[in-house]
Amino acid sequence: MLKDYLIALVTALIGLFIQIRPRLSNRYFGIDTWRHLSVADYIRKNKKYPKLMPEHYLINKPSDYPPFFRFLLALFPKKMLEKYQWFVSPLFDFAHNLFLFSVVYCFTGNFLISFFAQITYMLSPIVVMENSNLTTRSFASLLFSGSFFSLICYTTFGNYFYLLISVFLLTILLLSHRMSIQAIFFLLVIFSLIEYNFTYIAVLAASIIIAALISRGFYLKVLKGHLAMIRFWFMHIDNRYAHQIRGSLAKDQKNPDAVFRIYQLVQNIPFIAVFAANPFIIFVLAYLYFDKIKFYNLNTFGIPQMLFSKFVIWSILLFVIGVIVRQIKKLGCIGEGERYLEYSAFPIAIVTAVFIINGLTRGQWGIFLTFLIVAVFGALLPTLFIQQQVIVKDSKRSVNSDLRGIFDYINCIQGKVNIMTIPLYLADAATYFTSARLLTTDNSIAHIVDYSDFFPVLKKPLSEVFKRYDINYLFINQEYVKLSELSLPKNKIVKESGSYCLIKVLCK
Repeated sequence: MLKDYLIALVTALIGLFIQIRPRLSNRYFGIDTWRHLSVADYIRKNKKYPKLMPEHYLINKPSDYPPFFRFLLALFPKKMLEKYQWFVSPLFDFAHNLFLFSVVYCFTGNFLISFFAQITYMLSPIVVMENSNLTTRSFASLLFSGSFFSLICYTTFGNYFYLLISVFLLTILLLSHRMSIQAIFFLLVIFSLIEYNFTYIAVLAASIIIAALISRGFYLKVLKGHLAMIRFWFMHIDNRYAHQIRGSLAKDQKNPDAVFRIYQLVQNIPFIAVFAANPFIIFVLAYLYFDKIKFYNLNTFGIPQMLFSKFVIWSILLFVIGVIVRQIKKLGCIGEGERYLEYSAFPIAIVTAVFIINGLTRGQWGIFLTFLIVAVFGALLPTLFIQQQVIVKDSKRSVNSDLRGIFDYINCIQGKVNIMTIPLYLADAATYFTSARLLTTDNSIAHIVDYSDFFPVLKKPLSEVFKRYDINYLFINQEYVKLSELSLPKNKIVKESGSYCLIKVLCK
């Protein structure tokens, strides 16, 4: 057993390396990273979650983002966290990988099945890419798997210990992340209907009540903000991937942002996009075909059939939801469809491993060969390619020497410095690395009230935005937008660094 766990540890470390490899050459990639670190720094200094942060945000409204993950970050020294922020998300996923191995191994006692589950999980493209920078997603994914796995164990075995664990983990999840709550909400509702067992809904209700109580009501603000963000994107879904200045681009036009170019591509092939997020779903579909249609009576190797069936349903439901969300444009307000597969990577890995070992025990080597082809050409190589294009070669979402040159200049400016950035996501890094106030916010309702004038597409003249928020500097990336496109009557370039440009606003 010890040897098996040592091999599992090495395997998980390989998965960890796959995720951190591009960050070894680009340590400061990311957007949400800097917002989380800014709030964590506030918590560290003030010993409480910020209500307002007027020293950072020109749209100074109360934060309504789930706080738990940021409190975790605040436990670590600022300099250490900033230096190793690229390692945080992969570390949570490393724990997720080992948790998966332990679950499969405890049920089956079979190292090979557990090992294949690990391999399947760690090569899933959506898992690798979602851990490319510091976000709440990997932490939320671990909580999601732990909570829902515990719940289906309770509904299978009836042990109240599983129920308590599920409520505990779901409560933390509610206080940590948003999109994962949408995914687990769908699962809980549908499982309740399938099994005629409303324990699933009761667990969600109990977790919401507990989250509201232990946060002294703050979770209700988080929930209100969550619904507001869905409303915001429902209102602006036609411009979800639009250029902030040029608006929605024609299909034959090339978006200057590599990430948005990928999004544009998958909009045209929604089913393929969701499938590509985790191509191992093909083995779950194959399991269904052989077990339910061909009646092969596949062996689950010690995993109770009732529990294993729930793994299959868990996998299929989130795949179907992902396809529906990606296919129906208006549903884009609840996230990109392919992201839902991040929360089914755990059961997909288990079902895939069981199916592959069934094939091997029956001497059906074609199944194993198919697995290798999918693993290498459908998962690993595409993931490495995307990592290279989106992370290693990135110049727009990374704090590089050019960007630091602008930040250093901003920090030397005397007096009031109120900055609008184009594109908007530059504001997160500027908030963290400078003492300026940025045209951004950590409040979701403010997106509806304030952002709609200038994001996702600029709808009012910049002069009006400057006047409303007392902007005296404009910070742009000229690879994203040319100064000539902005129709500024009077301006003065005070600092250029690479493609970045800081402009003094002379007329409002």
